[in-house]
Amino acid sequence: MPPVDSCTRPVRIARIITRLNIGGPAIQAISLSARLESAGYHTLLIHGRVGPGEREMDYLVPRDRSFDIESVPALRREIAPAADAAALARILLTLRRFRPAIVHTHMAKAGSVGRVAALLYNATFGR
Repeated sequence: MPPVDSCTRPVRIARIITRLNIGGPAIQAISLSARLESAGYHTLLIHGRVGPGEREMDYLVPRDRSFDIESVPALRREIAPAADAAALARILLTLRRFRPAIVHTHMAKAGSVGRVAALLYNATFGR
């Protein structure tokens, strides 16, 4: 991927993943965030929490924290209407603060909650 033109403001990308559990989606989200940041994009990785019996892959996050990370504890795999609403509200506030041009979601729950948050962000605060 070519670097972003240094004369322009970096493109801001928010990446939302349900949880950073052991597996391919977490590896991809962390790797993609780090590589895009080094290519001149400004990235934010928003993640939920792992479930009982799952292990986390947050140890793959570069120690230099080359990209921003935000934890949303209410974002989890299980269907839980109150927690899902809390996650939606927190993600919407995070998007408002970060002001991304692109919202990229990984996994089913992050996909549904993240897309609704992105739609609300675009309708109320966005571009």
